[in-house]
Amino acid sequence: YFAWPFVVKKLQWGTLVKVSLGVVLISPLLRGIATLVFHRYWGVNHDWNSPIFLLTPFRLDGLAAGALLSLLLEHHRMTSALKHWSGPICVSAFGIFFALELWMPEFRRTADSVVFNSIGYSLVVLASFCLLSFLIVKPASGLAKLLSLAPFVFIGAISYGCYLYQAPVKILMHYLLPSSIPSALFLMIDAIVTVALASISFYVMEKPIIAWRSEEHTSELQSHHD
Repeated sequence: YFAWPFVVKKLQWGTLVKVSLGVVLISPLLRGIATLVFHRYWGVNHDWNSPIFLLTPFRLDGLAAGALLSLLLEHHRMTSALKHWSGPICVSAFGIFFALELWMPEFRRTADSVVFNSIGYSLVVLASFCLLSFLIVKPASGLAKLLSLAPFVFIGAISYGCYLYQAPVKILMHYLLPSSIPSALFLMIDAIVTVALASISFYVMEKPIIAWRSEEHTSELQSHHD
């Protein structure tokens, strides 16, 4: 998060594309090797605290894929290719993922297997990359229009806050709520509190910061123009 802005500032478009693509391609190999090492010294981890699942070095391909997409969208020829191929590849990647999950018991995140940790996450990245590409380059599509509806836009706006707050909220709820509470009710209360906190965070902190940055950027452009 801290290093990438400096990389963007120093490198040319073509080099940035190669770096982003390189990270995407090397990540499954890194995860596969790391899984073998973790299995050797700490055994198989079936829980949600798997280092492959949680630690940034093993999930950099998702971030790099987002950076790669932003770069490709600056290039007309690449944008045309995304418009043509993003839909079919997205459907294929998701199809392969779910087919493998149904066919291979070890192809699950909680299996902590080499095959899932290397290929599984990469298929999710590829499918997500193509889905986002499709929505951007085909804004008139039915799916893009559906996801442009106000409720989906709102959830998207607070999604990062939900991601940040969901874990501490869940821990707090375990302390505050009685252990006899039905799991469905627990999940509903947990979701309501998480969304509420994420909404407050968005309107009180994130939105003012975004607006401030936009004003600063406008002022810079105005000064440069003058």
